[in-house]
Amino acid sequence: MEGPLFHIDELRQFPLMSCLPESQLQRMARGAADLHVNTDEWLIREGEEPWFFMLISGGLDLWKTFAGKPQKVNTYKPGDFFGEVPLLLGSLAFAGARASEPSRVMKIDRVLFKELLDSSKDCRALVMETMTKRLNMLQDRIVDIPVARVLVI
Repeated sequence: MEGPLFHIDELRQFPLMSCLPESQLQRMARGAADLHVNTDEWLIREGEEPWFFMLISGGLDLWKTFAGKPQKVNTYKPGDFFGEVPLLLGSLAFAGARASEPSRVMKIDRVLFKELLDSSKDCRALVMETMTKRLNMLQDRIVDIPVARVLVI
């Protein structure tokens, strides 16, 4: 039998994982995919099937297309998680994530993500608080986009 892809002590250092009970932390260590992404490589692109991710090491930039122009909207550092918005809203990925340096990422499927939310009130609160901030940031950006208008006479 293979061991876990992630070491529990490695995961426990991150706020999202530190609030999980030991049994769920072990499930995350065994069940999540361990991805390695090179500089400038896309982890996920806008419009793709969503996943939940947590950055273990390296750096990622989040890119979103506004009015046909891709814009960098966020930078992630180790311990940051993302992908909760489309998973919770049942949509495709709202944005793309691209490595700014060689990076290691924990990739979590829908089932394990739901277990994460169900297993800890503190983890669920952290995910929901983060999701609210991201939706507010997206709303602020959308409001700033000029709308083209055509007058037909």
